Amino acid sequence: MANAITNIGETITVDEITPTGPAATGPEKKQSFTAAPLSGEAHASLVWLPMSRTNARLCWSVRLIGILEDFRTLVDASSGEVLVRQNQTCNYTDASYRVYTSDSPSPFSPGWQTPSSGQPAVVDRQLITLPALSAVASPNGWINDGDNQTIGNNVDASLNRNPQIPNPTPRPQGSPSRVFDFTLDLTQEPNNYENAAVANLFYRCNWMHDRLYELGFTEAAGNFQQLISGGGELEPGSDSRVRPVRSRRPLS
Repeated sequence: MANAITNIGETITVDEITPTGPAATGPEKKQSFTAAPLSGEAHASLVWLPMSRTNARLCWSVRLIGILEDFRTLVDASSGEVLVRQNQTCNYTDASYRVYTSDSPSPFSPGWQTPSSGQPAVVDRQLITLPALSAVASPNGWINDGDNQTIGNNVDASLNRNPQIPNPTPRPQGSPSRVFDFTLDLTQEPNNYENAAVANLFYRCNWMHDRLYELGFTEAAGNFQQLISGGGELEPGSDSRVRPVRSRRPLS
């Protein structure tokens, strides 16, 4: 345990580690500890770490919850050497989008209760602030930390008038950073509100990605991202690309 804590940059002695809960039992010897540098309990259990096709080493799997980050380390049970360290913390920062949150600027859901030719009233857009709809479907958020344009692990949105892969640049930039709030007037020609349309598209595509993911449309079921997030089988570089769609219709 002390070796695992030292490996993540903390200073500690064996005497400063306190066991909690019942004594370790079973083949995995599961046990928990507290230590001053940690913000929560540390949990340890025995696991086998494959080193080759014919060789494995018995290790303590130790999960450490530090002040700002969460680590998992594999410590050789014989030598005390830390063989593996994984940072299990994902940065997850908000972004804001001014968008239509229903099916159109003149939302028609769930529809008239009786047949009608009337057109529902136009509604205002809303400024929505969130990192993603689902932390499971989008563990890095819709836009990676430090980025400020309409591209992320799930969606790359930009004007693509001559269908091409990858999408052309530039993409809309948040101003201030990570705030995609652009003017839109549906009485004007669409080329007067291009950034607003792209931001709306980026939001809706990501929303649909996360919602379907929670309903079971994971990577294994055919969903995909640039980098998989542990929910399926497709690997980066597989031929799973969205073909660009060209539309001449205004956002209405």
